[in-house]
Amino acid sequence: MKSLSPAHLAKSAVRSFKSKTRPLVRSVRMSVVCGRFLLQPLDETKIFVLGREGSELAGNLLRLMLSIRALYGDRFTFVAGARGQGFVRIRKMLDTYGFDDVRLVDSVKLDGLREMETAGYLLTDVTFPNGFIPRKGQFILNTWHGTPYKRMGIDTPSYRLASDNMQRNFFMADMLLFPSVFCRDVMAGAYCLDGLYRGNMVLAGYPRNSIFFDTGSRDLTRARYGLAGKKVWAYLPTWREAREGGIDHLQFLTDTFTRLDSTMAEDEVLFVKIHNYFLAAMKDLKLSFRHIRPWPEDVETYEFLNAADTLVTDYSSVFFDFACTRRKIVRYTYDEETYLATRGLYDLPAHLPFPCVKTPDDLLAAMRSEKDYDDTAFMAAYCPWDGPDASDRLAGWFIERKAPTEVLVAPAKKRPLILLYAGCVKDRQALQVLTNRAAHLMENETNALLYLGISRAAQAAFPDVLNALPDGIRLFAFLGEPFCRTTDLVLLAAGRPTDRYLGTERHRALTGVHFDAVLDLSGGTPEARLFQGLPCTRFRQVSQLSADAVEAALLETLTSLTCGSDPSVPEKILQTVQKPAEDLPLPGYYNSVP
Repeated sequence: MKSLSPAHLAKSAVRSFKSKTRPLVRSVRMSVVCGRFLLQPLDETKIFVLGREGSELAGNLLRLMLSIRALYGDRFTFVAGARGQGFVRIRKMLDTYGFDDVRLVDSVKLDGLREMETAGYLLTDVTFPNGFIPRKGQFILNTWHGTPYKRMGIDTPSYRLASDNMQRNFFMADMLLFPSVFCRDVMAGAYCLDGLYRGNMVLAGYPRNSIFFDTGSRDLTRARYGLAGKKVWAYLPTWREAREGGIDHLQFLTDTFTRLDSTMAEDEVLFVKIHNYFLAAMKDLKLSFRHIRPWPEDVETYEFLNAADTLVTDYSSVFFDFACTRRKIVRYTYDEETYLATRGLYDLPAHLPFPCVKTPDDLLAAMRSEKDYDDTAFMAAYCPWDGPDASDRLAGWFIERKAPTEVLVAPAKKRPLILLYAGCVKDRQALQVLTNRAAHLMENETNALLYLGISRAAQAAFPDVLNALPDGIRLFAFLGEPFCRTTDLVLLAAGRPTDRYLGTERHRALTGVHFDAVLDLSGGTPEARLFQGLPCTRFRQVSQLSADAVEAALLETLTSLTCGSDPSVPEKILQTVQKPAEDLPLPGYYNSVP
């Protein structure tokens, strides 16, 4: 066997050390968060903004910031989170749009966590870090970052349990934005929100699409970049690895751009927004183009996209947005078969009317031709509420903490919610048998919704079981790593979780979550005890891990929830369980953080 170099051994040792010390480092950070930040008062005039987990600040969030500043002046101050190279990109974007007074903080370090924990308002388009603990009195809006076409969440096996923090962030949000019924339904299914999410789902236009209705801004952008009188095309593909599925994407893009550039006319220009890796690699190859240019970095993406006459993309959600312009869209899907096999796409209720091409010559011909398709049905299905005032309207609802009833999704009819909590289950066969039996039982008990709670660590152990999860069972993903003070971590390692840890961790991991009943199949682990303390939740430990025992416990629980026949449950809890969904607590219902 080939011996490893000293450098390789040193790197391996460092990685191992970091992995072993990560819980301790995290506990030191959480000691400060819990012992100091959570005790500080909320600043009702502070808005914390985190775009793409700190990698950029644009799109919906930047447009909302502009609307809030225009509507409310200096009444509110902004603090933005960033990470790594995001500091440079975000600072440049903030300065460009007049937000030079906005402070940037590292979103996962103490400075960033302090700003999150003390802000009265929080905005994100993906997630806040795992260490963030939502507090009562805060108002959280999650706009997400696009209508899904690529499969997401539990619909993509490799992301099922890795999406635990995404699911957590949805549950903690007071308001979720969806630009269409299709987007709402897909996101609710992909992250198992049906029945469990208790905040407000808002159906309204995307703030970032407001720019597409501003013809004055379009003219100014074209003039600023010397594009007057030119045919302007924009290429925004979805993100890819340099090589995947047997396709060398770098080589294919290089060949495409070379062919296009050699054929394009003097009044034609193509702007490309691709990963920096591809741009750097092309520069290393000493490739230079006359008609193809990189995307400008000193302007928000959609503001510049508004200057384009035609959009070229593939599976990216950008075509849902650009369609508002009613200008031409072309899909360049040279790797369609491979992409479908590896990632997968959603079936759309209204078909995509845009022409699809697979070769550079066909692409150039499609870009040059006039729009010859009808997108009326597409517009009605996927962007019915977009308009010039979408950003201002959402900004007002966010600040006033209340959206009008005509834009809210009606709450689902109250159905019992039952969680089978398996934790970091170690018995692969038992998990498969249990889920199959439970799903079979639920086929005849359509009045209940069944969730399987399982930690992320179980995914690597036997992903095939989760890939074949029966349709009747939803997934409640749980990170399964402790976030607690140093002293609590020591006791937790000794198998003695403190009430202080359990109370704090409930706020961090389960704010906004309500189950009517939890059946613990994990053997009484500390994570299972978190559910035991949820308000108005019946908790039952199933000591015998067998299909018969789980089925019997499920039947008894269903009977008690629907008939109120369980004598061990106090009458006041039975009454609460049977309340309509709109009467149950919303996110932030915990009174205080221990």
